Amino acid sequence: MAVETKKNKQLEVTKKGASRPHTIGLKGRRELKGVIIKKSGDKTVAVEVTRVYSHELYNRKVLRSKKYLAHDEANAGEVGQKVSIREMKPGSARKRFVLVVGDNKDK
Repeated sequence: MAVETKKNKQLEVTKKGASRPHTIGLKGRRELKGVIIKKSGDKTVAVEVTRVYSHELYNRKVLRSKKYLAHDEANAGEVGQKVSIREMKPGSARKRFVLVVGDNKDK
């Protein structure tokens, strides 16, 4: 059963047994930075997001990458361009992000 509370103009839903609340709303949407690796179809780009974290046991930096499909309304993104993507409602079966900002000088 979910418990709903109002806090800081944001709706938080806590599922029974969940360790942290899931935030719903504009402020709760993730924003990720990555590089366009592929233009896959009309108004769609594939963005690779790389994250760095420290290994718990060996205390070494570990790189992990993941690909996301993002909606590019203006077809402005080019391969190799550094961009920022924001989470949105599902646009298709695999598209969950929209292209927000592109920086042309870091090609």
